[in-house]
Amino acid sequence: MVVRMIRNKLRLIRYYSADRPRSVWGRATNIAFAAALALTAPAVWLVDRAYVLRVSQLHISGRLNESADGTVWGGVVPDVGLRSPVGDDSVMSGMFQLAIGTEHHGWPFESSRRHPRAQLGLDLFARGEPQADVDLPAGSPLRAAIELALLEAGHDEAVALWQGELPAVSHRLSAWLANGVVWYLLLSYTAWLGISFSRFTSRVVQVGRHARQQQRHREGRCVACGYDLRASEFSERCPECGTLAE
Repeated sequence: MVVRMIRNKLRLIRYYSADRPRSVWGRATNIAFAAALALTAPAVWLVDRAYVLRVSQLHISGRLNESADGTVWGGVVPDVGLRSPVGDDSVMSGMFQLAIGTEHHGWPFESSRRHPRAQLGLDLFARGEPQADVDLPAGSPLRAAIELALLEAGHDEAVALWQGELPAVSHRLSAWLANGVVWYLLLSYTAWLGISFSRFTSRVVQVGRHARQQQRHREGRCVACGYDLRASEFSERCPECGTLAE
């Protein structure tokens, strides 16, 4: 009894593990899945480069004061207890605004962040009209005053971005891997739908062709071209297209 059960199990294993010829559609499915795997990395990279998930903006405003001896200092608005480091004889000399934008790229998860160049706007009362996107030199007292005000207000990252100390692009490896899984599933499912639709369409065409051939055969016509074969019953082939008559 036990030996017979083992033999039956071995027979089933040999039967299901035997190599069988694969159909055209099976090979097409395997090729499509392999192509989906090969296209996953380029798709994730292209979406990360081209698709902006969202854009966040940070605007930091502040005021600038100037003391009688020409010392410039500033504070971020809203400021609490803004005092001159050299005395109380200072006057307000202008305003500044630092705009920092962050582009969040990737889909469906954020895979990278890109930081465009920070833009500084100045409204110095002594110069009249406000100035947009001002490029202050590194050793400028005005720039040092703005940087000190930002640092005192806790905007260390904003200062680092403004100074160019942080990389322009930062990547998230876990999001890249998650996006790769999602895109592989999407590409594979799309390929499977396309092959399934093509297979269904081919099956419908074959059924229609077979039905048409059967109808022509019953009517005594050539199954290929529809030529009337009732007057050529002694001929083995259709006189019109040469198809072997059944």
